[in-house]
Amino acid sequence: MSETGGWKRAWRATAYVSGLPISTIAGGLLGAALDHVLGGGWVATAIFGFLGFAAGVFQLFRGLQKLSDAPPFDHPP
Repeated sequence: MSETGGWKRAWRATAYVSGLPISTIAGGLLGAALDHVLGGGWVATAIFGFLGFAAGVFQLFRGLQKLSDAPPFDHPP
């Protein structure tokens, strides 16, 4: 690995992977707040949690595809 290229790719991959649970939790919290305000049960929590999960998966695949399309930094001479 080169000094900066490999670490940059590792940090980007970590950011993409950590975005999945963060978006799921954010969607669930938004749905729970909406349920609390509207006085509903758990329906908005489930819907927004699923939408957050779907958005996180979409971001993960899009980011990892972009990451794999990048030229390798440490190719042999």
